[in-house]
Amino acid sequence: SNPTLGVPFFDDINMAIPIEYGLWILVALIISTILKALAEYGGIVSTAYLGQSVVRDLRLDLYRSIVFQPLAFFGKNPTGNLISRVSSDVEKVQIAVSETLAEFLKQTAILVFLLVAVFLINWKLAIMSLILVPLVFYPTVWFGRRLRNLSRANQNEMAGMANILFETFSGNRIVKIFTMEVAELRKFRIVVDRIFRLNLRQRMTHALSSPLMEIVGIFVIVFLLMYARNEIQSERMSVGLFAA
Repeated sequence: SNPTLGVPFFDDINMAIPIEYGLWILVALIISTILKALAEYGGIVSTAYLGQSVVRDLRLDLYRSIVFQPLAFFGKNPTGNLISRVSSDVEKVQIAVSETLAEFLKQTAILVFLLVAVFLINWKLAIMSLILVPLVFYPTVWFGRRLRNLSRANQNEMAGMANILFETFSGNRIVKIFTMEVAELRKFRIVVDRIFRLNLRQRMTHALSSPLMEIVGIFVIVFLLMYARNEIQSERMSVGLFAA
């Protein structure tokens, strides 16, 4: 393609916009970029502070609750499980609060803005879009539920692995006296294999979610295009309105 084909177009734009307006546009562009950067940095810091504060308070409350439990509680719950609950499980809460919640609020705000804009432009097309929402909503809910169950199972297995490690390392003299190295290795291998399968299923579910949503999305787009074509042919909608 010839790169000079766009020259007349940009020349016309340059002639149509006065110099002083062009300078103000550049200043507004710089200011908006700086404000966006500051807002993004402030958002990241705020969510990080919120997430870390939740983790700190949750760990303190959880530790306080565990410390004041009776001896029977410690007999029923292995030490490795309790350590895993206070360390790794609480850390997952921080990820959910600081990252997942922030992204959810951001995408919700964008969705509300887009819905209002679409209803103002063409309410019929907006209603058609809402009718197709279950096609996207139900797969998302299914993937979320499956990943949540896999994550919970993975946490339990990680707690079991931590308990085996604690028992093996703290009771290493007993292991050596009764020559239980092979038995301990067998127990550890079983747990590691279960964790491997759970992690693999999590990765497979993650990998499946994006292609499946793309397939559902293309069907939705094709349906909307067919609806828009009929509306345009019947002169109830213009091409520019649909493009907007």
